[in-house]
Amino acid sequence: MNSGIRDAIDLVRKGKGLIAFYFDSNFGPSMAHFLDAKRALLLKAALDLGNGALLVKTCRLGIIYSKGEFVDFVVPYAEANPSGTLVATISLKAIRSFENHRNDLTVEISPDEINAGIYFLISELAAL
Repeated sequence: MNSGIRDAIDLVRKGKGLIAFYFDSNFGPSMAHFLDAKRALLLKAALDLGNGALLVKTCRLGIIYSKGEFVDFVVPYAEANPSGTLVATISLKAIRSFENHRNDLTVEISPDEINAGIYFLISELAAL
């Protein structure tokens, strides 16, 4: 395996260590607008990471299915998700976000972690 591929795999692995990405496999491409909603969520999170991770440091980003529509949301870690069926969420890994929230600390994410997180999200986007 060449070093470029190995580096890419390492970036995805590091990104998975930082970003928690959940999606309900019961929702799929056969549902109207699902892929558009998932693509928009991944792009929103990647753009936020690239802009300093202002949302990801303090909030969960996600999609719910409510009243026949996919609706995106952004909620602080301490608050409950909006009502509806949870379809997808993106956040920092739980141990890091909750520990910092409990201690009222600002989450620090290094530039290398940001790059890895973006790479992971882009790899998920490419898989659509």
